[in-house]
Amino acid sequence: APANVAASAGKARVDLTWSPVPGSNGYVLMRATASGGDRQTIATNLTTTAYADTGLANGSVYYYVVAALDAAGPGPVSEEVSATPVLPLSLIEAWRVSYFDAPDGLDDGADLADPDGDGFVNLLEYALGTAPTAASAPAYQLSRGDGVLKLTFPRIADPALTYVVQGSGDLSEWTDLWTSSGNENITGPVTVADSVPLDGIARRFLRLRVSISP
Repeated sequence: APANVAASAGKARVDLTWSPVPGSNGYVLMRATASGGDRQTIATNLTTTAYADTGLANGSVYYYVVAALDAAGPGPVSEEVSATPVLPLSLIEAWRVSYFDAPDGLDDGADLADPDGDGFVNLLEYALGTAPTAASAPAYQLSRGDGVLKLTFPRIADPALTYVVQGSGDLSEWTDLWTSSGNENITGPVTVADSVPLDGIARRFLRLRVSISP
């Protein structure tokens, strides 16, 4: 029987490998949805010692055995191995795991939670590259230059994020001045200049809004 059978799970797939059997004419691979259950042949006459089983259901467990072929047919099957295809963590899920030991946005890990009490919710901490578990100073800076207000802040390279800088003269009506999303999101500082000159106006406000796609 083939030895050293290994199964590695990915997104909707399981990659299998095993050691070659000297003198074999190929291999047959069988799969079941329960340990020791009814096996379905999913590949036969394989000439390599690797196979990618694709189109699987994420979260379901699959069990595999492999057998070598000779002139009489399949030989004894290998030891059974199993794997569970899973969806890879998104960037923000991996970030949550690093700080809250869980990928879901619940309790202290919720997007609108502020576990360190510094006034910045988790989603904003993530988008600005700051730590959500240690109070920190604002990562953005408002300045004046060339006769307008300018907002400078750090951006991270997560295409799921949408950054929007808005301007207002009365805090009731806001106008979009700049947006960034998808592949436009590149790690590094960003400076956005207002479109309204400061000369002749009583007050002016800029703000940054951040959202994330599912």
